[in-house]
Amino acid sequence: MASSNDPHYHQHHQHQQHHQQQPNNNAAIATAAAAAAAAAAAAAASTGGTAPGGHPVFDLPQFWHEQMTIADNSEPDFKNHPLPLARIKKVMKTDQDVKMISAEAPILFAKGCEIFITELTKRAWVHAEENKRRTLQRSDIATAISKTDMCDFLIDIVPREEAAKASNTAVYDQQQSYAGYYQQPPSSLPSFAPPGQVPQQQQQQQQPPQHMETGYYPHIGQLTPEQLQQYQLQLQQLAAQQQQQQHHSYAPPHHAMVETPATQQNPASSSRPDEKHDLFFFLQVTGECQVVGSSNPTLATEYVGHTAQATVAKYSPSGFYIASGDCHGNVRIWDTVNEEHLLKSEIRAISGKISDVAWDCDSKRLIAVGEGKERFGHAFLFDTLSSVGEITGHSKTINSVSIRQQRPFRAVTASDDMTVAFSHGVPFKYNKTIRDHTRFVHTVQFSPNGDHFVSAGADGKIFLYDGKTGDKVTELTTENGHTGGIFAVAWSPDSTQLLSSSADTTAKLWDISANKVVNTFEIGASSAIDDQQVGNLWQDEWLISTSLSGSFNYLDKHSGSVSRRIDGHNKAITALAVSSDTPTTLWTGSYDGRVYGWKYDGDNTEAVAMQGDGHANQVTSLGATNNGVLYSVGMDDTIRKAVDSTFQQHTGSTGALPRSLALDNDASLVAVATTESLQFYNDGVKKLDGHADLGFSPSVVALQNDQVFVGSSEDNKVRVYRRSQEGTLTKTETEFSNNQGHTTAIASHPTEPLVAVGDSVGKIFLYDTTTGKSVIQSWVFHSGRITSLAWSPCGLFLVSGALDTNIYVWNRTKAFNKVAIKNAHLDAVNGVAFLPSTDDSTLTVASVGQDAAVHIYSVTKPQ
Repeated sequence: MASSNDPHYHQHHQHQQHHQQQPNNNAAIATAAAAAAAAAAAAAASTGGTAPGGHPVFDLPQFWHEQMTIADNSEPDFKNHPLPLARIKKVMKTDQDVKMISAEAPILFAKGCEIFITELTKRAWVHAEENKRRTLQRSDIATAISKTDMCDFLIDIVPREEAAKASNTAVYDQQQSYAGYYQQPPSSLPSFAPPGQVPQQQQQQQQPPQHMETGYYPHIGQLTPEQLQQYQLQLQQLAAQQQQQQHHSYAPPHHAMVETPATQQNPASSSRPDEKHDLFFFLQVTGECQVVGSSNPTLATEYVGHTAQATVAKYSPSGFYIASGDCHGNVRIWDTVNEEHLLKSEIRAISGKISDVAWDCDSKRLIAVGEGKERFGHAFLFDTLSSVGEITGHSKTINSVSIRQQRPFRAVTASDDMTVAFSHGVPFKYNKTIRDHTRFVHTVQFSPNGDHFVSAGADGKIFLYDGKTGDKVTELTTENGHTGGIFAVAWSPDSTQLLSSSADTTAKLWDISANKVVNTFEIGASSAIDDQQVGNLWQDEWLISTSLSGSFNYLDKHSGSVSRRIDGHNKAITALAVSSDTPTTLWTGSYDGRVYGWKYDGDNTEAVAMQGDGHANQVTSLGATNNGVLYSVGMDDTIRKAVDSTFQQHTGSTGALPRSLALDNDASLVAVATTESLQFYNDGVKKLDGHADLGFSPSVVALQNDQVFVGSSEDNKVRVYRRSQEGTLTKTETEFSNNQGHTTAIASHPTEPLVAVGDSVGKIFLYDTTTGKSVIQSWVFHSGRITSLAWSPCGLFLVSGALDTNIYVWNRTKAFNKVAIKNAHLDAVNGVAFLPSTDDSTLTVASVGQDAAVHIYSVTKPQ
């Protein structure tokens, strides 16, 4: 047992005071961790070289020697290291002048994390013992983290609010706590502690936390392969937690082009109206929630707080809060006043996907429903999260919920068990089951005045009920009713009409009192699956129905026609090109083979779908001319040309998977790099002679005058070729080989003999094509594979995008000056380009990403 007279106790107490004096930043982690490791080794040496229990001590120099030997005999980079290189760089970078990272950094940081995790475990167990518990709870970990200031980057093991609470309320007496330390620790540490770290002999002894005495960390070589693999997996999970938190630090763009919702069959509704503002919602498959305007849907705001796919979102009647749910059963309530969308509260309402959420008229109570195990719905207060009743009466997933907006409160739910459950409130309590439907019930909605509610389902039927009693009033039926399942309904503001959307590709406007269809909106061909209508809303004069493809269809209730259609991507955007015609056009291609053109007009920019036979699979690269002609290659092994937003009938076969496409200055020559060869096409996508098997697998290609730059997916070299007017391809002696990973992006300068090359480890080198030497080697701040490079028209600035979700704008003449757009996309940035800017002091950057978003950023020039 340690006491104040124990020299090891004083050593640890001083070490703890040193930690508390450290600034709360990531840069101190590696230094402190090294100090901890060195102190442990020194203490061990003073006690004879072994830890209590006879376990060999951790010898830091020996450990470094062994690990460097392993590194020398394995791959030169650290892509298979327990910690991603991105994390190591972030932590080890102490100032902006650090350009590279030492070889010891990954090893040092890995050992630092090991020491810290063990210390964290001990602290958590101390807190658990103080509270007379034999199992760890989140509050124990929160308290432990709150007392480890130098490593606050691990705070996201538990919610920030809980950790802050522990920091403010916990009273921690070190001497008293260690004196009463757990006499016989449990046989296994928490899941984040590497197995094999605490020998059984030590576990049987009455000891203070081990780091108070001597280091007991074994050599990596002493772990079994299974233990080492699990240890590496735990460190990778730790890195993933930090990456997940980085996603919450989202950079809002100057313009966010509206993405179409990632709809699915049988949603409760894919769009949600706001009763107070001219706004509605849709949800993206990447986990984000978009708020767009009904009158101008090209204006969009994104919320990216969810770590799983967002499935539903609804404004509170007050308009000050939004409740959104995801596929993990979480409901987040966040404010609409601040641009940061501050989180009010969060609750795990059910164990599975949230299908629907409903507010009461006071904006105080909510009901969340969906898939679950113990329950399919939960009613709670928005601030305290206390329960306000039970949602019962169903045996399968609940698809929809609605709360009567008048007193007495009523709630109604629809389920896959083909029933509707009617509940009284508050507190909400089951009243009765309604069994009028013969198939899945998809949606239920109370009328705005509360007099009625309707239910609709896969049987194509709509039933009308009394809002207070739940008694059936009638079935809305007519000869020209729906012939397919009904996915969504929306009431008119005056509660006299109803809009329904169906799988028969139509939306219908019903007169409730007359029990008839007033208008039928034909959205598409009855056999077109993408035109199935799966969601809708009615807000003021706006009637909008959502297609399975994600398109928004604006309905004219007077003429019965579609007055406007808003298209966009709902799958990852994988390619971007810009043509400088007037107005500037952005071309985007996505994972599902769709290509859209965007005439850039600020807040009024809209997508226009390409007509004709497009790609059947992912678009891998795009190239555009200044007069609006587009060339594209895709995973269907074809090259295509589009004029006036229409694909031409003639296509060229690439014979292998195309990876990259490049145009020469006058767009008369198209170069395509495939997995097997380099190919050339004329402006009519006819294959030319001179294509060659280069002896390696090309990854990317770029053109500059008669020079052809080809990157490899097998090494870090860029080969330079010359192509004659006759089509002969000749390899030159010039090679660019300074990059540290294989080449993933090349951008040739518009006027100077310069080429920027990005690689798989996040480094960008600028090469002089006349000498083959690199002139800039300091653009190394990306922490993931470079996916795209583009020069500004003036040639002074370069923009880069990468897998790390970041965008950088670099100054060619002042290499150390840059502008960073951190977390520009929720997921990887797949394409970047410059757009014309009206301000001489700013640059306009367009980007596309794995999150299916098109973003426009206005940044200050890095001078």
